[in-house]
Amino acid sequence: MPSDARYSLARMTPTASALVRTSSPGMGTVVGGLLVGLAYAVALRAWMRFISSEPEFSWSGTGYIVGIFAVLGTMAVPHE
Repeated sequence: MPSDARYSLARMTPTASALVRTSSPGMGTVVGGLLVGLAYAVALRAWMRFISSEPEFSWSGTGYIVGIFAVLGTMAVPHE
């Protein structure tokens, strides 16, 4: 192994901080996931209204669908 500092054993050995993943997604990424989930839920609810023979939906059911997909969109945020 050359004696150059670029090839030293210390530089080739991973540090504890490199082994432990401490990063979390940024707030913009989380908000983006939330917005994608909300948009998906609104599109699904509009599709359900379009194909239904009786397009009468309750607000509680609509809120549940929008809420579930907002949470799922937020949870789908990739962790780097």
